Amino acid sequence: MATNKLRLYFGISIPLFIAHGLEEYINGFYEVDSHSKFLLNPFLSIADYQTSFLTFQILFWTFLIVVFFINKILPKWFSLFIALVYIYELHHLVKAFSAGGYYPGLVSALTLYVIGYLFLKELIKDGRVKLNPSSNIVH
Repeated sequence: MATNKLRLYFGISIPLFIAHGLEEYINGFYEVDSHSKFLLNPFLSIADYQTSFLTFQILFWTFLIVVFFINKILPKWFSLFIALVYIYELHHLVKAFSAGGYYPGLVSALTLYVIGYLFLKELIKDGRVKLNPSSNIVH
């Protein structure tokens, strides 16, 4: 069973993810990021990068909100998924260092790093993830 803290950290992160997506959208993340271009490339026949990116963001935000309000207990698969998203957001930091300055989404990603750390710490404490390499990662 997921702890109340785990659900709380996830709930706090929803408006942070929305702010993050808006920062990325406003600053043209979809134009410069190779990951987003790869993800959105299949949709270019029906919409441009900007429209595809905004649609993706709105769907992602809706998904997070629905999971939060429908599930009083975060499902194990979702807890691991969101933990991977928090870890993936570190790419903003890597790209900023590579670019030698600001990279779209970096400012709001910093808040996600804090919540992501707390979420991962609680996820491990909750026993959903074990760091013992000789065992399965999910229990």
